[in-house]
Amino acid sequence: STRMVFFRSAHVRAGLRTLSNIHSRARVSAHQVTPLLAAHRAIFTSSSCLASKPPSSDDPSSKITDDFLGLLDATLSEQSKHGKRDDDVSRDVLDHNAAHKIVTQYPNDTLFIPLGGSEQIGMNCNLYARNGKYLMVDLGIYLDNLGGDNSLYPFVPDLDYVFAHADKLEGLVITHAHDDHVGAIQYLYSQLKCPIYCTKFAAALIKAKCQTRERKALDLRIVDSGERIQTESFDFQFQYVTHSIPESNAIVFHTDKGTIFHTGDWKNDQQPTIGPPLDLDALETLGNTTNVLAVLGDSTNATLEGTSRYEAEVRQGLRDQLLKVPEGSLVAATCFASSVSRVKALVEIALELNRVPAFAGGSMRRAVDAAQRCGYLPELENKSVTSFMAENMVGKVAPRDCLFIVTGCQGEENAALTRMANGDHPLLHLKGGDVVLFSSRAIPGNEVEVDRIVHKLRMRNVKVIQDGVDGAVTHASGHPYKQDLRELLTRLKPTSLIPVHGEFKHQEAHKELAQQLGIEHTHIPKNGDILRIAPEGVEVVGAVGTGQLVVDGSFIRPVESKTLQERHDLVRGVCFVTLVIDAKGKPLLEPSVSSKGVVDMDELTSSQSRHFKSQLKRKVSEIQSYITTHDQLEDTAIRSFVEFTLRSLYVSLFGLSPSFMVQIIRA
Repeated sequence: STRMVFFRSAHVRAGLRTLSNIHSRARVSAHQVTPLLAAHRAIFTSSSCLASKPPSSDDPSSKITDDFLGLLDATLSEQSKHGKRDDDVSRDVLDHNAAHKIVTQYPNDTLFIPLGGSEQIGMNCNLYARNGKYLMVDLGIYLDNLGGDNSLYPFVPDLDYVFAHADKLEGLVITHAHDDHVGAIQYLYSQLKCPIYCTKFAAALIKAKCQTRERKALDLRIVDSGERIQTESFDFQFQYVTHSIPESNAIVFHTDKGTIFHTGDWKNDQQPTIGPPLDLDALETLGNTTNVLAVLGDSTNATLEGTSRYEAEVRQGLRDQLLKVPEGSLVAATCFASSVSRVKALVEIALELNRVPAFAGGSMRRAVDAAQRCGYLPELENKSVTSFMAENMVGKVAPRDCLFIVTGCQGEENAALTRMANGDHPLLHLKGGDVVLFSSRAIPGNEVEVDRIVHKLRMRNVKVIQDGVDGAVTHASGHPYKQDLRELLTRLKPTSLIPVHGEFKHQEAHKELAQQLGIEHTHIPKNGDILRIAPEGVEVVGAVGTGQLVVDGSFIRPVESKTLQERHDLVRGVCFVTLVIDAKGKPLLEPSVSSKGVVDMDELTSSQSRHFKSQLKRKVSEIQSYITTHDQLEDTAIRSFVEFTLRSLYVSLFGLSPSFMVQIIRA
């Protein structure tokens, strides 16, 4: 029946969204995958979902059914092969008070509670507990779209548990200033109101992201690398590490039982272009002089053999590529705005090649301004970043005498590079022979957006330079490869490893590497686990509720909110229906039906148009008859019948299933 086809199709769409999230964006945590997919399969194949008569082999819905069930079964099979988790048993998520009670049962131990960043890339947020008090490390976002909406929305961790115990939060510690570690501060800090311990550069970027009112409320405590901080319950130290942004630090927790080393994001860079190289001797000294209970380590590149590329190599690679650019070509280079070492290299190369460095994009403006304030871009001669923005170059310097350093390396919808690729940037116009250089790689989940931009650029006959293509060296990861991880773990000699900052496959690879090095105790955490870190190892003692919220304008909403679901449904087009009925529920006027984004009558042939109008008239008559023959119908019943009746028409004639907005006026 038509109703069953719709029900079946809804589960196809839901299941495909689930599979897409699993394979591309890790929105669904690994431990949730198998039961969620199994539930989709059970619902889809249940008798309530299927028509009593199976579709024939030439029915399109038959192929959809078979393909979808096959895809589900293949994914479930793959999950079953993925191996058992360390604690592959059911766990009860505790309410806020019960969870805190467990925390207080271990006053002499340090507890670790990941609220984001485990089993996923991005949205890093970790909670440490001791003596019934808490310390948060990082508070980040990740970007994703919402189904049919191609716009990227910030997702932030659900901090309900923290808010419930905000009076026991002794501080927020920032390892470095990337958005996946600080981006949620502007949205959630007002409910925390605790000291923020961070370096000068991180503070500058945090303030730049916050509105004036929020900025005044920030309680920023500037900390230098190597500095040791003591709060009521915690004793921790900032330990300098190299990464793709200045002033990155690991956090070393000092306890009476030993030290805990929280790596943050890091790489083994012995030739950085900003700051000193990673001090491996200092790490070895820490491992030899303290009892390192656990390393909580960056797992992003744990699946990759080798070592991370030095930033100095990237600078040379960028120079080599830009030296090849023909004179008279417009050149734009794109990278993460916060990758100051990359921006610095591009500025230096531009000046060497007698091009004027010019910036485009709001995040680039903020990052360059912060870098200047902290002394990392002396090449700009202390001039305001405003004077180097592209909009202020017009009429002063010919665009082809500039090197434009622009936002948009991840295909962001409104970024400068995206607008250039679309041909609608007000200042920067690309033509054949111009050059766009990517000093970045797509973050997992952003591949489609980046490929779309590259395709559009090539369609304009723009030369695109990307890392690894035709031997180009234009980018280096900011995270450790396997050999880098071996170096760190061998020097620190921890009792336990807790792999974080990565999807499950990355955490699993990190765990296996640690076991090969003889580290006896390893545990892959789930977001929400309460982990006790002790000299004898790590154990899960409970779990708190976690999740993620969507920043939607000035609102922060649950992912499953009605508003977001309605917005998603609008992508399919909308059919508007207005009914005017009397006090007894009888129709006074013929129902009015119109649509937007569903069918353009100009697209139809004259015969198709006549057929549609006659069928629509018949369906309207059915609606009137239904209302007339049933007394005192409630609005919900009327809406359901209207939607079912008209949806069957649109599906049968056009294969479309729009959303419906049914307005009932009772005169």
